[in-house]
Amino acid sequence: MVSKKERGQVIILIAAGIVLLVAMAGLIVDGGNAYLNRRSAQTAADAAALAAAYEYCVNDGSMNSIEAVATKYATVLNDATAVIQPDGGNGVVLTSDEVTVYTQITADTFFAKILGIPQETVSAKASASCFNPKGVGAGDDIMPIAWACRPPEGEEPEEDCVLQKIPYAVFEQIESSGFNFSQYLLDVGDGSTASSYQTDIGGTDEGKMIYVIMDTDKFDPEDDCAEADNGGSIICDFNGDDIYDVGSGAERGWLWLEGKTGADALRDVMTSGVTSPVEINSWYPGETGVKNTVFDAAKDHRLGRIALVPVFDVICADIHADDFDTDCAPYDPGVDQIFGRNGKKTYYHVIAFAPFYVSCVAKNNESCPGKDFAGIDKSTIEGYFVDGYIVDSEIGGSFDLGVYILSLTE
Repeated sequence: MVSKKERGQVIILIAAGIVLLVAMAGLIVDGGNAYLNRRSAQTAADAAALAAAYEYCVNDGSMNSIEAVATKYATVLNDATAVIQPDGGNGVVLTSDEVTVYTQITADTFFAKILGIPQETVSAKASASCFNPKGVGAGDDIMPIAWACRPPEGEEPEEDCVLQKIPYAVFEQIESSGFNFSQYLLDVGDGSTASSYQTDIGGTDEGKMIYVIMDTDKFDPEDDCAEADNGGSIICDFNGDDIYDVGSGAERGWLWLEGKTGADALRDVMTSGVTSPVEINSWYPGETGVKNTVFDAAKDHRLGRIALVPVFDVICADIHADDFDTDCAPYDPGVDQIFGRNGKKTYYHVIAFAPFYVSCVAKNNESCPGKDFAGIDKSTIEGYFVDGYIVDSEIGGSFDLGVYILSLTE
């Protein structure tokens, strides 16, 4: 027989067991929910940081626009309930290097309510930034063409390169509008509206954007370089060392990027890209001649696409790789790499990459708007540089030519 005293002890044990079960249920259910919310908060912080970094680095956004983008990606497009630091500080922190975003998710509890905890808040943090690529590849992004780094007008040669570029977001609008790239040139626009680049079609040529990346006219420094003793219009000495930094003689800026020589190697890269990364602070040998098959490959595989163009600042002409220490003054043996070491070649010092939309390719007597505007009567590869183009590549870099790696840093 159980006494009344013993029955009272059982009730106490049952009550304690119920409390323990509720606590365990709260730990399992509410703890699991908190874990899921923590992951959601981190996802929101990551997305917001990447979007804010894009706004900061690529769009050169103001603090207000950066905060607006971060808040949109955290709360509207993801599940965060607030963009704020755990101590109540500003949820978007901007430094010269990166953007940091703090997110919170506050959710009602289930069993923990019984214990006087009606809500639970979890926090997360992410940082992101943009980088210029130090290496691009392997893949089909690269064209085997060298483009000269030109300093800003009136500035010293060691200043950053200058290209007339179209913001990538605006360029997408122009492309989607049905603009006929093979027939018309784009004007110099205002940097924000697609219509500003499409004015004066069929009218005046003043202000038209044009970049002929490659043509088959032979370069002659005696006639083409802008010096006191001739009427040339091309600045050939970019770094002020009295050495021409453009191709001479039969050099036209074709680059050997795969360690192979000849038109077939150039055509393969133009067709399929590179199989290993192309690095900045590296010297790549140039190829001579017209290379009609490479123009064919450009028309078949690059037309209507964005490619990355290696940009160089210095050329060392007719030099053997073993003689760089003595015969190529800008060479830094502790940093620079040399590719293609067989025999004497003209080497280009690659310092950056520029995203370039190939709008038209013309062979011989074929027509392209840039070719016609420039008065070139031979083959051309032409198009427009764009700004704010994101690639998947290695972090690092040099000059800012409009191609970026968007990466989480924390």
